[in-house]
Amino acid sequence: MKSWRPLLVFLAALVWLSIFQSWGGFSDPDGFYHAKMALLIAHQGPLHAFPWLDLTTLGSAFADQHLLYHFALVPFVLLWGGEWGTQIAAVFFSAAFVAAFYVLLRKLRAPMPAFWTALLLVLPHVIFRLTWAKATPLALICFFAGMACLIWRKPWMAFGVGVVYALTHGGWVLLLGCQVLYLVGTWATKTYAFDQPVSADARKDALPVLATVLGIGVGLLIHPNAHELFSFLWTQIVQVAVATPYAHVQMGNEWYPPDADALVSMLVLPFIALTVVGFGMLVSRREPLERGQATVGAALLVAAAGPFALMLKSMRVLEYALPMLVLAIASLARLVDWPLFARRMRELLPLAATSLLVTVLAVYVGYGDIQAWKAINQSAHPFGRFSLALAWLHDNAKPGERVFESQWDIFPELFYGDDRLKYVSGLDPTFLYAANPALSDGYFALGRGEATSTAYHVVHDIAGASYVFVDREESQAFLRNIQADSRFEEVFSNATASIYLVH
Repeated sequence: MKSWRPLLVFLAALVWLSIFQSWGGFSDPDGFYHAKMALLIAHQGPLHAFPWLDLTTLGSAFADQHLLYHFALVPFVLLWGGEWGTQIAAVFFSAAFVAAFYVLLRKLRAPMPAFWTALLLVLPHVIFRLTWAKATPLALICFFAGMACLIWRKPWMAFGVGVVYALTHGGWVLLLGCQVLYLVGTWATKTYAFDQPVSADARKDALPVLATVLGIGVGLLIHPNAHELFSFLWTQIVQVAVATPYAHVQMGNEWYPPDADALVSMLVLPFIALTVVGFGMLVSRREPLERGQATVGAALLVAAAGPFALMLKSMRVLEYALPMLVLAIASLARLVDWPLFARRMRELLPLAATSLLVTVLAVYVGYGDIQAWKAINQSAHPFGRFSLALAWLHDNAKPGERVFESQWDIFPELFYGDDRLKYVSGLDPTFLYAANPALSDGYFALGRGEATSTAYHVVHDIAGASYVFVDREESQAFLRNIQADSRFEEVFSNATASIYLVH
């Protein structure tokens, strides 16, 4: 492989993703949390407790599941500040993932690796994920490195990937699942498609999976929050991701199943690509058949079925499902004789019809990406939108006093702006529900505009809050509840926020 090609892909992805980045604001508010964590780590080292959300399970069992991501952010936030540094890092890390994906395609001998990389980069939902200032790109690098170690039987590298992944992101659970599915796909293809025995190679095939498990175990044990990590992961993986309490909490949109329109926009281009590759294998298959390549492609397709099925429950998993699907299709494309395919297509379709189809497809892709750019920028939370309100709190609230925020997803902005205070709910609403169901139910009832007569009881008696912070742009129902009770005194208000003193 020419060494300059991955660098060129990295630079091209850097430019492409910079166009979509919502500069000056985070499309996902978790960006404020990650920026603050990087700043805290830069000045005081890894955090061993999270007193800002002491009413949630994080108060007793906190673990920084994004530890290495936060360490990786440190140089960026020291150079460019917390918010801007985190946003610049988001583009940099995402471009690094794209370059790594291109390298993996080359290693798999996929034809036209730049095409498949570009296909991934024009999928609107992938663009969304890669512009968010989250650990996603580093997690994806670990995920696909783990899959590569399995494909090429590199157990020692798999061990290292497992250690790094466990210290970077909780997505290692999906890696293990996809590795097992890949083995099933490999053995099934050899047995039923090629009538080959698998017993001789089964141990070698499975060794990287065992090495990954061992590496993850070591990573979890050496984590600075190792004592709390397993309790934290139980809440994060089981209670949040698997047994999501939809009836009791209002989750972020990414945790809900995709609707029909979203599912179509996710899958139409991969489906077209898979159809073309499948048709190509029927009419112009490369001869002789490369059994090894066919086995890898089929096994990747089986592995992709895991995150794809999970994606139907929660869009949160699409960042794994879509790249896996593109990788599997690209690997199978190696089995097609593309020059022969092109000749046969010219015989089947006149040039005008082919040109029209390509034009329609290009217009569809362009329209989808323009809509994605608009949605990313329209949903952004501008830096400093609560700056005046937070300045008032800084001048008037005492350290350690509690602020009852109008909705859980503004916690990162408040935490970034003032880390002297305590808050009620944040990062994920399930953390509050798992620790205090009664407070959680009251919290979300107020947010929906219900239980006006018990607002003071929830805010003062149960939560023990001294102040109420209202996002005026998103929490009108909550605001009406607070305004209806004279025991909440308005002490600050502007276009974006109101603060009430609790008597």
